[in-house]
Amino acid sequence: MAFECQKDTEDNLRNTSTNHLDSSQAGKAVSDQLNLTSNRKLEPLESENLQGAFSKLGIHSTDLFLKSSRSFTDLPPALVSEILNFLDPKELGTISCVNTSLYKLASEHHVWKEFYRERWGHPVNSIGLGQDDKSWKELFVERDFRSKTIYSGSWDMTVRLWDRASLKCLKVLMHNDWVWSLVPHETTIGSTAGSSVHIWETNTGNQLAVINGAHGGNVYSLARSHTGKLLFSGGEDGSIHMFEITGNFECARKIATWIPHTGPVHSLAFEFPWLVSASSDGRISLIDVRGLLKTKKRFSTENADSKVM
Repeated sequence: MAFECQKDTEDNLRNTSTNHLDSSQAGKAVSDQLNLTSNRKLEPLESENLQGAFSKLGIHSTDLFLKSSRSFTDLPPALVSEILNFLDPKELGTISCVNTSLYKLASEHHVWKEFYRERWGHPVNSIGLGQDDKSWKELFVERDFRSKTIYSGSWDMTVRLWDRASLKCLKVLMHNDWVWSLVPHETTIGSTAGSSVHIWETNTGNQLAVINGAHGGNVYSLARSHTGKLLFSGGEDGSIHMFEITGNFECARKIATWIPHTGPVHSLAFEFPWLVSASSDGRISLIDVRGLLKTKKRFSTENADSKVM
């Protein structure tokens, strides 16, 4: 993306031990903009006014001008953070490529959270940023990528990824049957072809997993949880399956089955804790999955709380 560092640049920044700009190279551009200009001779009155202003702030003007050779990275991190508030995502991504200290400040900066919220609103499910969770920058980058990509599935047995700006096809994912449904999540996409469910890696186009014979007949609908670890499928047989995706999308284990419909399930939507389904039998089903997630046991239709309208 436009505001991301090149991979080799990012790796070098992570491994380098220096925390300051090279004054003869990259730092020169920054310091030239931020250093106090000392070439211009101050008029006596102007100099006196400046000294008086600095004195009121407890700053000795002589000390200030002696230290004018310092660069942007010599500023306190809190002040640098405030300055970074005025940058847009592309500029913030660019400045993170300058050196290690700026990379850390720009990448972990809370302004990425504001970028995310301004563009897409606050996530419905709270996002914890623990050791194993993604940063707001990573969430923004992934969401921004998805917003620039269009996904399509067709009876020509393909799923295609398109660039939204140029409308050019980026990748073609081949299937062996008609594609009825697809659901993207971050850098993966789930799709259905015939009675099977496929999970693909969108960056490489590689197939990560396949669930053969997921339903009796075609699989018409898919839904995924916010984390992507739960996958729901609705089939021609009127049943709904919930799969838990473990490992690096290498294994999909069926942990629940419901049969709330007498006709094919054509649409699914999941917003914790409710799974909503629509069928050609004219009914809508609401299923509460909280009990399943708490006990982590296999349940049938009778063991889950569901409502049919």
